Amino acid sequence: MAAITRIRQYFWLLVLMMVLALVSFIFTSNNNRAPQRSGSTVGKVNGKKIDWTEFQNAENVLYKGATGDYLARRATLWNYFVEEAIVSEKAKKLGLGVSNDELNELQFSTDRRNLSDVIVRRFTDQQTRQLDMGRLKDIKQYLIDDQLNPEYKAFWGYQQKEIVKSRLQNKISALVGKAAYTPTWMAEMVGTDQAKKADIAYVKIPFSTIPNDQVTVTDDDYKNYLEEHKATFWRDEPSRKLGYVIFNILPTSADSLQLRNDMTKIANDFKNPVGGDSLFLVGQGGQWDGAYLEESKLPRAIASDLMTLPIGSVVGPYLDGANYSITKIFDRKVIPDSVKSRHILLPAKDQASYISAKQTLDSLKNLIEEGKADFAGLASKYGTDATRVKGGDLGYAAPNQMVKPFNDLIFYKAEEGKLYIIGTQFGLHLVEVTGKKYTTNKTGVQIGTISKLIAPSDKTQNNIEAKANQFARTNTTIDAMKAAAEKDPSISYQESSLLKENDYFIDGLGSNNTSRKFIQWAFDKETSAGQVNPNIFLYRAPAGFYYDKAVVGGLVAKVKAGLPPVAVMKDQLKTKVLFQKKGEKIASQIKSTDLNSIASQFGVKIDTASNVAFAGSFIPGVGNEPKVVGATFYTDLNSASAPVIGTGGVFVVQPIKVTASNTPPNVDLVRKQQDGGFAIQAKNSLIDGLRKKAKVSDNRSVYY
Repeated sequence: MAAITRIRQYFWLLVLMMVLALVSFIFTSNNNRAPQRSGSTVGKVNGKKIDWTEFQNAENVLYKGATGDYLARRATLWNYFVEEAIVSEKAKKLGLGVSNDELNELQFSTDRRNLSDVIVRRFTDQQTRQLDMGRLKDIKQYLIDDQLNPEYKAFWGYQQKEIVKSRLQNKISALVGKAAYTPTWMAEMVGTDQAKKADIAYVKIPFSTIPNDQVTVTDDDYKNYLEEHKATFWRDEPSRKLGYVIFNILPTSADSLQLRNDMTKIANDFKNPVGGDSLFLVGQGGQWDGAYLEESKLPRAIASDLMTLPIGSVVGPYLDGANYSITKIFDRKVIPDSVKSRHILLPAKDQASYISAKQTLDSLKNLIEEGKADFAGLASKYGTDATRVKGGDLGYAAPNQMVKPFNDLIFYKAEEGKLYIIGTQFGLHLVEVTGKKYTTNKTGVQIGTISKLIAPSDKTQNNIEAKANQFARTNTTIDAMKAAAEKDPSISYQESSLLKENDYFIDGLGSNNTSRKFIQWAFDKETSAGQVNPNIFLYRAPAGFYYDKAVVGGLVAKVKAGLPPVAVMKDQLKTKVLFQKKGEKIASQIKSTDLNSIASQFGVKIDTASNVAFAGSFIPGVGNEPKVVGATFYTDLNSASAPVIGTGGVFVVQPIKVTASNTPPNVDLVRKQQDGGFAIQAKNSLIDGLRKKAKVSDNRSVYY
C-alpha cells in the first residue's frame, strides 16, 4: 500500500518522463524511418504518371500467390511500366498499333511461331518444355463464353497489355533493324578480315612474377585507370557505398543438445501417436508420400536399420545434414521392376474443368466396372492424348518414368485389374494396371520422417543481438567500426559495391527487405557519410523463423552521378590497377626480341596456338586476349611483338604463319550477316537506349 501511495504522489513526474521518452523516440527513430510520401505517383515517364494504386493492382493480379523475392518482382513490374510508357509513345508517333485480329493470333495461334513471347513463356511447362496448347484452347473458349472467373479474367487483361507492349517493341526494333545497310566496301573488308588466321608462338609472363611489395600504386594510377575505362565505371545516377560488420547467429552446442532431447521425446510419442501416424506427421511438419524406397535411396546413416527393424519401429534422432531427424517404418514389400498400365486422360487446369473431368471419369469408371463398356473403347472415344489410338495403353514403364503421382499409384498402390482416378500436372487420369514384372525382387520400405533444423535458440539470438548492439553503441563512425573489427578475429568489416537508390541487394547480405531498409537509410538526406546506424539490421535465415545475422551498418560515402572518386573505387580497382602496374614493370624489364631469351629470363616456357582469328578476341588455350590478337596481326611474320599487357599477364607474341583466303569474300552473304547482326543488336539494345533518352522520374524508394 505504501508503494501505491508513493506512485500516486509522483504520478505527474511519471507522466512527464513518459512524454519526454516519447518525444525522444520520435526524434531518434529517424535512423530507420521510411521516406515521406507525397501524392500517389510512384513515377513519371516523359510526363506520363505511374500511379501507385495501379502499380499495386498489377502486382496483385499478375503475381497473386507467387513466392520468392517480391522486390525482384516489383523491379520487373517497374521496368514493364517504364518500357510500356516509352513504347506506346514511340508507337503512336510512328503510327504503329496492334489490331484485334493480330492480338488474337498472338494469344491463341495454333502455330507456336506466331504466339507472343509472353504466352510462350507463361504457358510452357518448365519440366517437359512443352507448350500447353490445350490450355490456351480452353481459355480462348472460356473468354468467348465469358466463363473465366473474375480474378483470372483480370490477369488475362493485364497480360494482354504485356503482349501489346511486346509486339509494339518488336515492331519498332524491326524498323530500326531494317534501316541497317552494310556498304560493299565494308562487306569486302569484313569478309577479308574474317578469313585471316594466324599460328603463333608466344611467352606469357604472369603478373605474380612481380611481388606485391615491389609495386607502388598511387592515387594518380587509380585516377588514370578510371579515366581510361570511363564507360565501364560511369554512373548515371547517385549511389551509396555501405560498410558493415556481420555478426553470424549460429546454434550453440547447447542448442543442438536441446533439439536432440526434444526430438527424442517426439520419437517416443511417434511410436504410438494419438490420432494416428498421418495426423502426427502433419502436426510435426513431417514428410510422407507413400513411395517405397530401395536401400540405396534411404539416408545412409540409418538405411540398414530401416531395411531390417520391425514395421512400426522409430529410428532416431539422427543427424541428417543440418537437421535432427526421426523416421518411422510403415511398411516393406517387394516392388516391381516395371509396370504395364493404361489410362484415359482428361485435361483439368482449373476448378471448372477439374469438376467436369472428375464427373466424366466417375461415369466411365462405373460403366467399365458394371461391364457395360470396355476400357479400350472408352479410351479411344474420350482420351485426349496420343494413347487414345491404342486404347489408352502406356506399355511397360520403369520406376520414375512417369510423373510422381502416376508412378506411385501404379508401382505402390494399385492392384491389377482395379480402376483408379489420379490427378497429375497433365490432368485427371482413369488408370488400370494390366501387368507387373518382378525380376530383381528388390525390397522397398515405406517411411515417414520428421526433421527439425538445428537452429539458434532465442537465448542465442538475444546474446548475439546484444553483442551487435553494444558494438554499434561503441563504434559510431565507419573508421571506429573498421578499427574495432580489425581487433576482433571473430568478425570482419566489409564494404558494398556502389548501390543505387532503388537497389535491394547487398553483397554478402542478399536480396531482402532488410537490405532494402539498409539502402533506404543510406539515401536518407539526414544520413551523413561516415555515420553508423545505431540500430542493428536483423536478417532472417532462409528457413524464415529465426535470425541468422545481426548487422551493424554505416554509410561509407555518398557518390554523385558521373565518374566515382578514387577513394570510393580503390577496393574495387585494387587488383586491376596492381596488375596494370606489374605489367608495366614486367614490360620494362623485357629488352630482348628473342622468345627463348625472354622465356629464360622469367622462367616460363614458349607456347603455341593455332587458328587465331583476326576477327575474334579469343586465343585457343589462353582465353580472351583482344590486345594480344591485335598485336599478332600487326607484327611482322617471324618477328616478336612489343610486350603486350593482357588480362592474364604480359605477352610477347610471334606470328609464325598467317593465312588469308585467295577467294574474294561473298559480299552478299557478309552483308546479310552484318545486317542481321545489327537487327539483333537493335532488338536487344533499343529499349535501353530509349530509356536513357526518356525523362524518367523514379519515386519507388518513397513507397518501398
